[in-house]
Amino acid sequence: MKRATLKPSAPQQRARYVIGVDVGGTFTDVFFLDERAGKAFINKVRNWEQEGESGRIIWELMGRKFDFSGIFNTLPTETFERELEMTVGDKALRLINVGPAHTRGDTMVFVPADNEWMPPGLYNQAALRYPWLFLSLCPSYLGLTGGVLEVTRRYLRGEMPGQAAGARRDHPVKQLGWAQMQVKHQQSQALLYRAIDEAVLDPTDDQLVTGWAAAFTVMEHAAEVASLAIRVCGGQSMLKHLPLERLYRDARLGSTMLPWSAEVCLERLGRAGLYD
Repeated sequence: MKRATLKPSAPQQRARYVIGVDVGGTFTDVFFLDERAGKAFINKVRNWEQEGESGRIIWELMGRKFDFSGIFNTLPTETFERELEMTVGDKALRLINVGPAHTRGDTMVFVPADNEWMPPGLYNQAALRYPWLFLSLCPSYLGLTGGVLEVTRRYLRGEMPGQAAGARRDHPVKQLGWAQMQVKHQQSQALLYRAIDEAVLDPTDDQLVTGWAAAFTVMEHAAEVASLAIRVCGGQSMLKHLPLERLYRDARLGSTMLPWSAEVCLERLGRAGLYD
């Protein structure tokens, strides 16, 4: 743990920076902590009705649980690298740096005595009322599918660096496989974009069906497109120095990732609409 120092700011302005100092006393990083960011979040919670759907989500997850009246933004006075243990009241807390997420260094708070992350129940509320967060892996695998398409296109044109064979785009069978790959990519993209467009708090059963179908389609099509790419390009495309071998291996992983794995999505889709 290290003490933080405030960098002097311009006259009549409050300091806006916290400088992390390592054990040797040298400056290691400057964190731009604009005090307006904290005020903006507090104001967003207080004025949630003016923020549309995003404001309603913030109110349901934060505003109903916490009283923000009288709260004001306070700049940090200490920094730490990995973990910081502290006591608030009679509770021992562990502050854990989980790395960059919404900021350059996000911190999570864990209460060992209760075996619970703070704020309590936040994850369950999000999972039940805004399950679209489980689609967060889908854009990565949609992008992977697009990468497989690009590799295949360049390989068939004979433009892939390190490629031993020349262009192979004149074979009708390869053109058929290339067409099928593009169709699957477009299907994945269209369904995922539709699910994102329909993402709301407290989704209906039909909206959940769209989400499950999107997750299943994106993940399964990633693997299917990668498999088709091997058939279209041929065995030489799987050499280690070419990217298709790695893409093919990575493409299979998406369908196995919980909580919305391919099997889970199919199970829920198989029951959707059949029971009250």
